Amino acid sequence: MSTEDVLNLSLEMFGAANSLDNSTGQFMPLRPVMDGQLLTSPLDATAPFPSQSKTIIVTNVQNEAGPTIYSSFTSPLSVSDFDSIVQQTFGSPRTATLLASSNYAVPNATGNSSAAVDARVQLEAMGTDQIWRCPAWTFARSWAAAGGTVYVGKYVVGATYPDNSAIAFCTEGGVCHEDDIEIVFGTVLKPSSAQNTLIQQEQSRLKSFLAGGSPNAAGAETWIPAAGNNTNALVLGGSGGQAAVGACDPSFWGSQVPYDYQLFDD
Repeated sequence: MSTEDVLNLSLEMFGAANSLDNSTGQFMPLRPVMDGQLLTSPLDATAPFPSQSKTIIVTNVQNEAGPTIYSSFTSPLSVSDFDSIVQQTFGSPRTATLLASSNYAVPNATGNSSAAVDARVQLEAMGTDQIWRCPAWTFARSWAAAGGTVYVGKYVVGATYPDNSAIAFCTEGGVCHEDDIEIVFGTVLKPSSAQNTLIQQEQSRLKSFLAGGSPNAAGAETWIPAAGNNTNALVLGGSGGQAAVGACDPSFWGSQVPYDYQLFDD
C-alpha cells in the first residue's frame, strides 16, 4: 500500500471507530494489541504487571488537553455546557462522580456571577488527567511496584509548538501538548530566561540519565523516583518542587472513575 492509502485509511478509522465500538474512545482507535508473542502483557490493571528492571522517565505537560479543548470550544463554556459535555464523554455513572469531585468544581456555579464562568478550565484539566497525566502516573506506580525505577515529571514551562501557535490559550500562558519538545531538544528560538534555565537543566539531566541511569545533575533539584503510591512527580520549570497529586490519586482515576479500558474491558 502507498503511504497516502495508509494515511487515508487511518483517517477513516479515526472518524468511524467510535460509532463502531465505544471502547475506542474519541482519540486513540489505533492501539497496540496484546498478541501473546511480541506484546505479552497489556501493561495496565487488567492483568498482572510483568516484572521490570529498567529505569525510565515519564513526563507530561501541564495542559495536555489545551489544544483540543480550546480549539474545539472557542467561546467560554457555561456550567450546563460543562455538565452536558462530561455526560456525552463519560456516560453514567462516571459523570456523577466527576461532577461531584472537588478536583473539577466550576467556580461560581451557584453564585450570582455565573457570567464570569468559563468551564473550559475544568474541562481542560479533566481531559489532561483522563488521557495523559493520571494514566501515566498509574503506569509509573505499576512500573515501580514491578521492580523498575521511574522518574515522573510535569512541565510547567514550555515553548509553543508550531501547531499550537494559533490557539490563544497555548500562546498566552498554557503549556500545551507538544510544548515540551523544543525544551527537551534545546531548539527554542530566542528562549526566555525561564525557558533557557529549563533547557540547560533538562539537557544536563538527560546527559546524566543516558550516561548513568539517573536524571539527577549538578545544580538541579533532586529528582526522586516513584515509590509505592507516591509518584514524587517533579515540577519541571518555574519554582520546582513536587506536583500536586489532585485527581491522579490512585483512589480516584482508575478506581472511583474507571479508565476506558477498565470500563469496556478492551
